[in-house]
Amino acid sequence: MLLKNWASGRHLNININVNFNSTGIKIATELTTRDWFSRIWTVQESILPKNLVVLCRSHELAWTFLADAAKCVQKHLTLPCYMSHNATTNEYMEDVNKFLRAISTIERSKKIDSQISEILTCLHLYRNRQASQAHDKIFGLRNLVDLNGPSLIKERV
Repeated sequence: MLLKNWASGRHLNININVNFNSTGIKIATELTTRDWFSRIWTVQESILPKNLVVLCRSHELAWTFLADAAKCVQKHLTLPCYMSHNATTNEYMEDVNKFLRAISTIERSKKIDSQISEILTCLHLYRNRQASQAHDKIFGLRNLVDLNGPSLIKERV
């Protein structure tokens, strides 16, 4: 319900419990704090598909739905009606910001996909992503770079 409200694009009033309630924000934060949002392999999983779908248990969400929700919340957090309230009084704002950071990281990646041409740039951009094994930091990004450029990786035969 909360994400649907956020994604609607309608004005969000911080005094209305449905827009910033603990249960809805907890669900949104639990989704975006899952490992998928921090792993190196998910960079290409989120950039390469034309129509990204997020699966969580039995739920299926179009990425555009999550992106629209984050855009709407971000927009309303900077409006005068919200700024007139003290953001620190909303006890859920830290969780809202975690949600926004998780979504915006992937959204930025989708926009810069065409600009990534070399492995060093890619490694720098995603250096904070997690991997089970060190070499996955490189192999998890291989499909995003132009491998016809200078060879930095020697594959094992």
